[in-house]
Amino acid sequence: MAIDRVKKAALLVPRKETHRLLNRLHALSAVHIEDAAKVLAPPDDAPLGKESLSSEKADLNIKKLDIILSTFGLFIKSKQGFVEGFAPLPLQVTSEELHKVISEFDFGPLYERCSYIYDEYRSLQSQIEQSQAEKGSLAEFAAFPFSIREALALKHVTVVYGSFRKQNWDAFTTNRDARELVAWDVVRSTKQETRAAVAFVNEDADAARELLRANGFSGIALPRLPGEVSDRIKELEEDIEERREQQEAFRGEVQKLAVDERRVKIAVGHWESERTKIEAHNSVLNSRRMSVVTGWIRTRDLQRVQRVLDAEFPEASLVLEDPAGSDNVPVSLTMKGLWRPAQILVGMFGLPDYFSFDPTPWLIFSFLLFFSFCFGDVVYGLGLVVLSWVLARKYSTHPSHRRFFRLFFYGGVGTMIFGALTGAWAGNLYSPDFLGDDNMFYRLVQMIPHVDPLDKPMLMLGAALGIGVANQFYGIILNMYKMFRKHRPLDALFDGGLWLLFLPGLMLMGLPMFAKDTPAWTGTLGKVLAGVGAAGLVLTQGRNEKGILLKAITGIVSLYGVLGTYGLTSFVGDVLSYSRLLALGFTTSIVAMAFNMIANMFTSIPMAGAVVFAAVLAFGHTFNFAVSILSAFVHSARLIFLEFFNRFYEGGARPFTPLSFNSVRVELVDGPQ
Repeated sequence: MAIDRVKKAALLVPRKETHRLLNRLHALSAVHIEDAAKVLAPPDDAPLGKESLSSEKADLNIKKLDIILSTFGLFIKSKQGFVEGFAPLPLQVTSEELHKVISEFDFGPLYERCSYIYDEYRSLQSQIEQSQAEKGSLAEFAAFPFSIREALALKHVTVVYGSFRKQNWDAFTTNRDARELVAWDVVRSTKQETRAAVAFVNEDADAARELLRANGFSGIALPRLPGEVSDRIKELEEDIEERREQQEAFRGEVQKLAVDERRVKIAVGHWESERTKIEAHNSVLNSRRMSVVTGWIRTRDLQRVQRVLDAEFPEASLVLEDPAGSDNVPVSLTMKGLWRPAQILVGMFGLPDYFSFDPTPWLIFSFLLFFSFCFGDVVYGLGLVVLSWVLARKYSTHPSHRRFFRLFFYGGVGTMIFGALTGAWAGNLYSPDFLGDDNMFYRLVQMIPHVDPLDKPMLMLGAALGIGVANQFYGIILNMYKMFRKHRPLDALFDGGLWLLFLPGLMLMGLPMFAKDTPAWTGTLGKVLAGVGAAGLVLTQGRNEKGILLKAITGIVSLYGVLGTYGLTSFVGDVLSYSRLLALGFTTSIVAMAFNMIANMFTSIPMAGAVVFAAVLAFGHTFNFAVSILSAFVHSARLIFLEFFNRFYEGGARPFTPLSFNSVRVELVDGPQ
């Protein structure tokens, strides 16, 4: 239930067996392959080299198969649920089906036809868009009160078209010179501009154009067509319709071709995996007779790998050693039981450093506490439990999705508990104002001891900040645990233990400001703890600096938080961030209560009052459920990542990725061979 232990491995095998070995390791799915040249770093004159197998065939086949799928996608929209829209599911296949498709399915003819259809469809679509653009540009000319073609054909008169700003148009139409030089016809007018056709005799062209410029005329070219504008628009509409009919003919053909869609996707997965195999082959170092394969093996897989080597590759040798502190070790997490759903949170932030520890079991309770505080409502929690259980069963064959919904299932249980403790049941739906006096719902709420947050907001704020303080100290303790695991006990004491003296000491010193009946000894104890902690921090936080003066300055300013491993300002700021728990909890309850009151306003409607009341409640609480659950998840995750993980967590490790069938679009469901 932690970071899987791994061994650095070097496999020596006769060169003639390299290809067969890699194929067997690919089926075994147990060895993370590394580039042997980077791992071993042989000298330039060493008699070792690397083959360079081309992935051109795999790349070309993937490209062809993607074109087939893209062609299908032009005409056939796959039905996806809400969940699949956010996180697409890989196609699950068995090894038997995979081998059958690869051995029997020749996608060459399908590619040729789909490639033709794809190009033709795109060409038709481009022509349609061009025709639509031309039609749109001609639309305003269709309303002209005269024939544009005939106007442009006049020998002694010039006709221009354009727009005037509103104020310029008023000035133009009242201008005496304009009345003498030009004639106009308004085509379109708005509050901002007027568009008009203007005509003038050619003898007055210079004066007329100068007059138009002076009045802000912006010319628009008239279309030069062999016929009338309306005729050209009709022609364009007919062209568009004809090309759309051609597209529809392709649609019918593609729908028949799409019966092979599953086989095409399986073929894509195969060639993606083959490309991975080629990359692994190019990572091997070769001499004339031997090859060296380097990588990592989880200790739990060692016996399985060794059995295969002993049985099938008796001439191979496996050399193992423990990872060194300088190694960039790939990380694999194995989590069982209740903790596994929280792996999604760790995955969102990044895998932990191999020499650290897996935070999954340590953060799940904090996350669920935050989530329940934000979302706390019995009815909403029950709805989340049911919804999560249904979705977890629906996606039971997809581990990542199943774990995601199990996490929300846990959150739903916590939400119900917190809702019961705060008396939130779809807001205050149990109130006699909504369901009548002495309703069963109301009696149930009264039987459970609870605190109304709206009546005691300061108590709830204190609870939220108390959770923040506890979580900050929890993070410091986990940082100390990490240091002990790395065999650095002094760092654990200096960068963790001293803060656990200083910060609680300050809190005890300030306690009398908030609680007048605080015993006098708490202040004295606080001064002692804060004094010892502060002195220790000043003496140790600058221990890595050079020179006594720099060590002293670093130690002093570390108390504030500018330098050093933590700081008073960081503590105060992080703790105050937990007030968002109260704000979000209030928001969920208040919005729910608002919808209850709105729904209650419709109960007086004759005949339909009860129906409208129920409809408004259903809509309002569904909306509040969806919005509040999103807020609760996002802000709880934020508190984990920013105000908790930064106390101890070291992320950024690369995942352990064994050589195996590897495709983002296809998943083998019967495991390694």
